[in-house]
Amino acid sequence: MTARDTTAAMAPRKPLLQRAFNSSSALVGSVIVQAVLRFGSNLILTRLLYPEAFGVVLVITSVTYVMALLAETGIPAFLVRTKPALERRYYDTLWTVQVLRGAVLAVALALLAGPIAGWLGKPALELPLRAASVIFFLDGLKSLAPLRERRNRRDWHNSLTEMGTYALQLPIIIGLAAWLESYWALIYGMIIGAALTSASTYIFYGSSWHRPRLDGAVVKELWIFSRFLAASSVITIVLNQFDKFFIAGNMSLAIAGLYNMAWSLAFVADGLVRSYSHRIFYAELAHSLEGSELSRAAYYRPMRRMRPLLAFACAGGITFGETFFAIAFDDRYLEAGAMFAILSFRPLLALFARPGENAMLAIGRPRTKFVSDVLKLAWLIGTALIGYNLYGVYGLIWATALVDIPAVLYFSVLLRKAGTFSLREEVWTLLFVAVGLGCGAVGTWVWEGTHRAALY
Repeated sequence: MTARDTTAAMAPRKPLLQRAFNSSSALVGSVIVQAVLRFGSNLILTRLLYPEAFGVVLVITSVTYVMALLAETGIPAFLVRTKPALERRYYDTLWTVQVLRGAVLAVALALLAGPIAGWLGKPALELPLRAASVIFFLDGLKSLAPLRERRNRRDWHNSLTEMGTYALQLPIIIGLAAWLESYWALIYGMIIGAALTSASTYIFYGSSWHRPRLDGAVVKELWIFSRFLAASSVITIVLNQFDKFFIAGNMSLAIAGLYNMAWSLAFVADGLVRSYSHRIFYAELAHSLEGSELSRAAYYRPMRRMRPLLAFACAGGITFGETFFAIAFDDRYLEAGAMFAILSFRPLLALFARPGENAMLAIGRPRTKFVSDVLKLAWLIGTALIGYNLYGVYGLIWATALVDIPAVLYFSVLLRKAGTFSLREEVWTLLFVAVGLGCGAVGTWVWEGTHRAALY
């Protein structure tokens, strides 16, 4: 144990109430509440809308995600990592860059909606894509106040605000679905949600207003920091959207809708893993390093309690996923259960890959993310071709779900070279994986036995 590890271990503990109500617990609580709300709303929406409606949303979210990453600026990571207290010119310049980016993306999607719909072989999607371009403009208007809170390790404020905004958005979507009975309800709901999110960043935060300003020195500093992230974003597009575009372009909207339903529920865990790693873990590391080398204690402390619990939940989804869909959804969505079970591997692997990735960013090595993404891209190309040729769309889904395997191995090697990797900590998390798999399997066995007995 190093001197820094010993010092960290002997640091005074915070009062129980302060430890209970922190950014980590607020984030987890927010995600759990949002997961319950999402699940409940999906139960209602799947009875009001056909799978094709969710297929349209899959195309829209995939297209907007790709365009957003192609114009990635790296502002969140830049703000959180920068050590000195930032001057007002930083915030104003970065906000102006964000607004310009949103406006450019909105115009680009409105102009490209027709060609994109034609390329996908679904010309009817032109108008929905053009309508969704408004989301970019609204998103660009957001204040940077939430990022300031994250930088100052008060991310619990962001989590509670996001939870409230999401809770307000859902009844609007359900009401629109009951009224319109078409995919337009979901599209209008996405636009309203973007507007509510942008408004909340001003209403619920102090000192949240910005003035238009472009400081050349700040823009240059941002570019130097984010140039590797921008290059990596191109690869990230392929890694995260290849499966969706392939399914949307080669399958019916009904199949795309089933996949979207499975993905949206798997994304609850995946989103929590990514949010915790970037918003809590990364911020804690960036705050504690202060330019020093990464210690084992600093690396494992922020995730010692959270990662095993998330591993248990993700593993349970693998063995209980199909049963969950059989219990909760009607027969039109049963096939999504098998997809959900496979996709649950992705957040599980991310639990072992994302901390290493963010640790390298925190110590100023953004190039490692680019290398990691290249390795994952090579994996995806090889396994997707083999999987689809042998097993069809499910082979493709398996390749996508396991895409983080190269990243897990790569960052494990880097952490070991840095003297940070702990086999004991990793095995502890793997034990929770085994327990989660076992509990899910027992749950499936009990349900199948009970269901079989009820039939006879």
